[in-house]
Amino acid sequence: MFGLVVFWLNLWLEGRTIRVGSWSIPLAVLLPLLAATSEEIAQAWSPVRTASLLDWSSDLLGMLFFWSLSRRFLKAKLSGQTAAGRL
Repeated sequence: MFGLVVFWLNLWLEGRTIRVGSWSIPLAVLLPLLAATSEEIAQAWSPVRTASLLDWSSDLLGMLFFWSLSRRFLKAKLSGQTAAGRL
């Protein structure tokens, strides 16, 4: 679920990033990652749920995978627009 959110959010935000020191963090990953982190923290407080670093890591890997797909899509879209502009 988080992966699809990241994919569409990155397209909507057009690949915007935020600088943290020397790191450039995609907003499309950061925002859902905060939601996933909040979810894991809430699960840690719940007596009937368990928080899992593996679950959080899997969420992050899925987000990064779908973010990379959306980057490819954006690059293809931009290169198509530039090629069409040259005609």
